[in-house]
Amino acid sequence: MRATSTAEAPGGAAARAVSLEDNRYAKVVDQLEQILEAGRAVLALETLVTIEVSLLTLDDAIEEIETALADDPNSDLLRRLLANRQRTRLGVLQRAAAAVQAQT
Repeated sequence: MRATSTAEAPGGAAARAVSLEDNRYAKVVDQLEQILEAGRAVLALETLVTIEVSLLTLDDAIEEIETALADDPNSDLLRRLLANRQRTRLGVLQRAAAAVQAQT
């Protein structure tokens, strides 16, 4: 009889924690994007353009980092860069949502 192991594969718990954080991040971002989308009409055009350019720039950076992580999934530097850009994107969305809410 073969013994079954309860030990996880290396990185198993860490991978689940990252996945959980990714899900929470995606939910919060989705909520903030909905607020921004619903309130676009109340923001000044210049403000809206600034927000959109910032988000596009961050999205491009995030995509590049994710591509690099696919090639080097164990890179701590790339993981930190990704987390930093995601936090920055979240901050932009939070400020944008606050601006919308302040106008309504």
